[in-house]
Amino acid sequence: MVEAREPAPTEPAEDGEAELEDGITIRLQEARIETVEAVGPGETSGISVVAVVELENNSAEELDLGSAVVRLVDADDRAGDPGTGAPYAPLEGVVAPDGTARGTYVFRVSPGAEEDPFTLLVTHSADASTVLITAEAA
Repeated sequence: MVEAREPAPTEPAEDGEAELEDGITIRLQEARIETVEAVGPGETSGISVVAVVELENNSAEELDLGSAVVRLVDADDRAGDPGTGAPYAPLEGVVAPDGTARGTYVFRVSPGAEEDPFTLLVTHSADASTVLITAEAA
């Protein structure tokens, strides 16, 4: 039997930014609308939210971004379909203390949803708080 694990807590962002207890700051640098071409299996081309997320490591330890996850939920609680077409460039690698990493994420959204607020859910590791960033794309 697999033992149930408590989910990590969530941290709402203020003005697109949240500073976590572990010394990590996560912020939404930019959100825009683009028409993105599908490149991977199961992806669809079309109107997408492109979100640029920045992570600042203010801790004394290196931070491995190998398990970083960014998701999008629209105003109707529908998940954005992640895409890997340009300009997709995820958070990756290791961030040194006092270092910064930037990732660009692409989410295909339902027609009309690009005009409404959305929520990004950003987690830099499995045991870290999930940052909730509510924003609108320009």
